[in-house]
Amino acid sequence: MSKVAIGFLTKDRVELSRSSIEPLLQPDKFDRFCFDGSTTNEGRSFFERMAVKSIIDAKFIRAYTNVRGGADAAVVFALTTMLNSTEDYTHVGLCENDVLVGAGWFEATMALFARGQQEGLEVGAVSARCYEDRVLVQRDGYALMHNLGWGQVIFTRHAAALTLQYFRTGHTAENRRLFAQLTGKDIGAWWAFRGSYHQTCADWQFDKVLAQHGLASLALTPA
Repeated sequence: MSKVAIGFLTKDRVELSRSSIEPLLQPDKFDRFCFDGSTTNEGRSFFERMAVKSIIDAKFIRAYTNVRGGADAAVVFALTTMLNSTEDYTHVGLCENDVLVGAGWFEATMALFARGQQEGLEVGAVSARCYEDRVLVQRDGYALMHNLGWGQVIFTRHAAALTLQYFRTGHTAENRRLFAQLTGKDIGAWWAFRGSYHQTCADWQFDKVLAQHGLASLALTPA
């Protein structure tokens, strides 16, 4: 049976946190962690009030404040913390406070692991969020993705460990080459970067790493 932890990543933008946190308050379905890097008084005070109330209500099992170093550092800290938990989670996920998921998102997203397996895929990561230009192959109700991003993603334990092991920035040429080798498709024909050659952020790296290890990234369609 799956045991899942979701890390809510916040930094200021309180108006977004107020709305995006609601779909994550499902203690009967997954454990909740919160990682806050707010620097404004408004952001810090909102999180402190929320953390105290959530602990009382058992809506978050762990809350971390003053997370510094930028988005990538927050992701590394969040994934490492959840993987190192004594709860021994089978899956760990991330949701940033600027991503609002809809009703039923968790069940539909987690179902992608089994759906992919039934259709011959070993799935490493899934998401309720799908950008059209990041679709690699379209299927009925879901898509194989060449990029999911940190915004909303759930990893298997193995996939999360690979993400941390090979965590770095990359280059557009790496992604184009790898997915062309695997599928015969040149993502440069339709992705946002088109034919541009430049460095990419770390959240463009993990899907490539998973693909290199035989693991697919899937997302719901429509998002």
